[in-house]
Amino acid sequence: MDRPVVTVEENINAQVFDIGDEEDFEEEIILTRQNLELMNFLDERSANVKPGAGISIEEIRQHLDE
Repeated sequence: MDRPVVTVEENINAQVFDIGDEEDFEEEIILTRQNLELMNFLDERSANVKPGAGISIEEIRQHLDE
């Protein structure tokens, strides 16, 4: 399987979580929810989000249309 290529123009702090190669979406959801490291990471990350700090979906769409 080919992996997607992501190019980032600035330094970022990123973490990668392997959720497997499951073809069945429902099974993939189950496996993802059982990944406690990922769930803890998402809980911690969402606890640190300040309201209004993100980018609206409209801004993302505009950027993609450029």
